[in-house]
Amino acid sequence: MPHRLPRLIQNIADADTVSKVLDALNEHAGPLRVMSAWHVQVPTSTAPNEVFESFDQIVRDRLVTVHSDISARFWQDFKSAVKDYGLSRMNFLARNSPASFTFSEGRRQLNPVGHEQWIWDALQDHAFRDGFITRHDGWVVTFWSPGVLNETKLKSETRLVLDLSAVAAAHRLNQIVLPKRKKIRHVELSSRELAALEHLARGLRVPAIAKHMEIGERSVREYLQRGQRKLGAVTTTHAVVIAVRRRLI
Repeated sequence: MPHRLPRLIQNIADADTVSKVLDALNEHAGPLRVMSAWHVQVPTSTAPNEVFESFDQIVRDRLVTVHSDISARFWQDFKSAVKDYGLSRMNFLARNSPASFTFSEGRRQLNPVGHEQWIWDALQDHAFRDGFITRHDGWVVTFWSPGVLNETKLKSETRLVLDLSAVAAAHRLNQIVLPKRKKIRHVELSSRELAALEHLARGLRVPAIAKHMEIGERSVREYLQRGQRKLGAVTTTHAVVIAVRRRLI
């Protein structure tokens, strides 16, 4: 998967609708499939008599998009459950967790009891045995799997690619959904900064990048951090997305 990452990011960047962004993600999701993308600031009401109207509004505003492969029945059951029990604990974890996690990892971390388990029960009822949730630049992207995800089925390289692709998706969703984005300014990166970012885009980690570039790991981190600052990125992975988008690498 890592060698296809630049093409995936470019496909996401070329998407001109929210649905096409999710389609581009879905084509390269490996063993998983895309479920949805939603903005963390969606004003979702948890008042029982307002839930359906609230969800319909945020869908119209394109702050929540469910992939076309997800059945309307699941979406209906999900909204009904929110009406009965309120937003799930996994929803709050997705909004606030600094790291990506699988559905199984979220359940172990939260240790839900009673009605708190409703989201996992609903997912199981619709054959979503597991999934992967990642948050970047205000957007939560959710993938699903028909089987339980372990280290064998969801390798670290796959998680990295899913994270990077979600960074690209969040960047593009902000451009499509949120108006008046800041104009991109011209920047110049050194050959070493570009090389470090390019190796990171291929899925290599710092030790491997250092070996390829024949420099120390500390120097690699410095080049990545410089590139991040010059591109105005939040993280080094975000810097990779911007560099690919601008065809710098």
